[in-house]
Amino acid sequence: MADEGFFRRLADGGLFRILTGYDLYLSLLLAVAVGWYTDGNLSSYNLSGVVDKSVGYSTSLTAVIVTGIAIIVALSDTTFLKLLKRKKVFQNFLFTFEYTALLSIVVSVYGIYVSSIEFGRLEFLAFLWLFLYLVLAVSRVISQIVSLGVRRGDVSLIEELAEIVEDSAEDDQGEIEREEN
Repeated sequence: MADEGFFRRLADGGLFRILTGYDLYLSLLLAVAVGWYTDGNLSSYNLSGVVDKSVGYSTSLTAVIVTGIAIIVALSDTTFLKLLKRKKVFQNFLFTFEYTALLSIVVSVYGIYVSSIEFGRLEFLAFLWLFLYLVLAVSRVISQIVSLGVRRGDVSLIEELAEIVEDSAEDDQGEIEREEN
């Protein structure tokens, strides 16, 4: 059980997924584009308002992420969860949720820090990068939820087909016994 924590999942491929994920680089590219587009003239924008609203959103996303994983785990049956765990899908799924929740907390804390100081262009762009990264990471969580739903549907279909085959085999066996009598 101790081998199944966040840092174990991070070591078992989570760090690789973070460093090779599109969300990290796309959010960095977008933040750099904003910095380049505004050409250092961010003073004409209401940056405090942007930071304050973004902190509110990232705090809300933390609650949504934690609630989402709790609902998914609670509504999944044990057989399906065992299958996911055996295929190492469940560990990857948990890592994505945990990482995104931690990222959301980091964005919230950094945003609170930035809004409490007289921040400059660099601090704002760093916050913007983190916030955009969070938004894209949440989109990855949503994709994984959809993927999990599709897998659950596939497993349900296989279970239903197995029942149909079993019922058909029992019907065939009963028919053979009746013909023999």
